[in-house]
Amino acid sequence: VITVTGATKGGATLDDKTFEVGATNTTGSDANGTTMQDLMDFFEAIFGIDTGVSGGVTMAAGVVSIEGNSGTANDIAFDDANMVVNVGASPTTPMVLSKTQTADGEAVRTTFVAYDSLGTPLSVDMTIVLEQKSDTGTQWRFYVQSDDDTDLARHLGSGLVNFDTNGALVSSTDNTVSINRDLTGAGTPQAIDITFEDPFGSVTALYDVRSQISQLSQDGSPLGTLADFSVGESGVITGIFTNGLLRNLGQVVLAKFANDHGLLEIGNNLYQASVNSGDALALTPGTGGAGTVLGRSLELSNVDLAAEFVTLINASTGFSANSRVLTTSERLIQELLASTR
Repeated sequence: VITVTGATKGGATLDDKTFEVGATNTTGSDANGTTMQDLMDFFEAIFGIDTGVSGGVTMAAGVVSIEGNSGTANDIAFDDANMVVNVGASPTTPMVLSKTQTADGEAVRTTFVAYDSLGTPLSVDMTIVLEQKSDTGTQWRFYVQSDDDTDLARHLGSGLVNFDTNGALVSSTDNTVSINRDLTGAGTPQAIDITFEDPFGSVTALYDVRSQISQLSQDGSPLGTLADFSVGESGVITGIFTNGLLRNLGQVVLAKFANDHGLLEIGNNLYQASVNSGDALALTPGTGGAGTVLGRSLELSNVDLAAEFVTLINASTGFSANSRVLTTSERLIQELLASTR
């Protein structure tokens, strides 16, 4: 079993991966095979090399060459110490690894979190490399990779981002990539749409000391529970969840009548439609002459004044009775003390 450990790409350490030499995978390795081509395919997968653009793993005259993609953020660091044969006999001819060239070219790398259909967080790496310059502007290529992809290959896809001669974003291609979630219980493959929208001019290709890129927003989320809610003027009830999401939960409607004064009062501040009032017309607040809803406020008219006055009188009477009991008890004690003198 060959273990690749401690290798890096763009300065980031890659996860350890194993390859079993044999027709059958008996050790639970990440891959297995019996030919050099199987091993070369293994290297292409674990290093996330996009062979459709450039690079790849080849063999000539007994020498295996690993060529990564362009850009400093795609630079692969991999030497003798990163490759360990830990099961079975070592090769009769020692494997010597040497780096012949360092990846170069303007590049920048960032990591963001996406979520599968079960809300499981997935760490996704994006590298953007300067592809070419022309009289019409600049073109950059982005590479998307993830170690949370359930198959061996960490490369998810790549695309192009085009800027004009003023550095303004013009277009982007191949923005949707897929990550496999086999045997996780989640939907697979999980599509991830990468949007380079630029409503505020924040995505530019202007000259600077170094490039920077970061994720500004996303529509995926982990599990969340309802923490609060609010009601807007239009009557929409919005739920606020612990994962930061907002969801519409319902709609408050208002009833309008042709003759409000024709409603029948049935007690407890409730009214009923009658022939004089006409049928109720349900409207969205703020439309068709209906009023608006004021959230987190209590309407004054929903208090039954008669019932509240009765409650107030009962409370006042009870307080007076308690006061008289205390006064009577005080006088008895005073009389008792006077008689003992």
